Amino acid sequence: MTATSSWSAAATPPWDRHAVTAAGSGCAAALDAERLLAALNDEHGTDVDMAQVKA
Repeated sequence: MTATSSWSAAATPPWDRHAVTAAGSGCAAALDAERLLAALNDEHGTDVDMAQVKA
């Protein structure tokens, strides 16, 4: 006997898939920002003050 799943990607509404994709993109951006701040910290030897960072 094999286990089957009733969940199907084809059965999910498009907005649901977009929301998951957007959440993943946001997480990736946060990780990139964290790496950038760590690199700046290593380069300058001090914690980076976000108020001083210009976009």
